[in-house]
Amino acid sequence: MAHIAIEGMDGVGKTTTCRLLSERLGYKFIEKNLRFLFDENDEFDNYFKIRDKVNANPDRLFTSWFYGLGNIYLHTVYKDKNVVTDRHFLSNYAWSGTKENEDVYDLLVKKLGFPDLTVVLYANESAIFARLRN
Repeated sequence: MAHIAIEGMDGVGKTTTCRLLSERLGYKFIEKNLRFLFDENDEFDNYFKIRDKVNANPDRLFTSWFYGLGNIYLHTVYKDKNVVTDRHFLSNYAWSGTKENEDVYDLLVKKLGFPDLTVVLYANESAIFARLRN
């Protein structure tokens, strides 16, 4: 089974790319892994409330474990399926990684491995602002 991760900053087109790629390949598109634990159907309300509280916590060890849990959940539930994910380890480390929590990421990689393919999307600043405004 294959796992493709699409990475990049907000507004570069990750979700759009994931949707198009998953449709084209017939893969399952996974967005915000932990929402499946907190919300029903295609809702994000509870996930967003929890995520916002987690992100408000200045302890990067805490946030690294929270987002790491999302990767563990993804691996456990979808390890035998073809998936395209909107973000994975790279984004998690970019937002929460520090020298003090490198061991968290090392353990996650050791236990879960890497996606089969990781693509990093980039857009210039004006394109990102235009997408975020829309």
